[in-house]
Amino acid sequence: MVRRSRPWTVLTVVILVVTTVVFCTQSLLFAIMPECQFHRFTGWHCPGCGARRAIMLMARGEWWQALRMNALLLLGGLVCLILLLRQVLLEWRKGGAVLPWRRRHTVLLVSLFLGFGILRNIPVAPFTWLAPLPLR
Repeated sequence: MVRRSRPWTVLTVVILVVTTVVFCTQSLLFAIMPECQFHRFTGWHCPGCGARRAIMLMARGEWWQALRMNALLLLGGLVCLILLLRQVLLEWRKGGAVLPWRRRHTVLLVSLFLGFGILRNIPVAPFTWLAPLPLR
């Protein structure tokens, strides 16, 4: 019997373990993570601003608030989860078929990331809705 490598399945298990650890230690993680240095020095929101709070809110099941903190993280995470599950299914059905990655995919991801970072700093509605909520 030929033993097959299943890297996508291993990656999925690792993500599940990390997610469980984050859920169980969220208050400790929130306390030790540093603030965003980009926001501290410029006053602008980087594309990742609010991601830490969004992760903690998702761990508590507060999806709407997590979306308000960082929509890119939540929606991008959902797309990544769907693609990851697709890869796992292909791996088990066809023995390792992978989603092809092209240069245009990289350009699209970088453009989305930078565009989100720019749009969330425009001080006019509806762009202000992309900025994370202030701490209370």
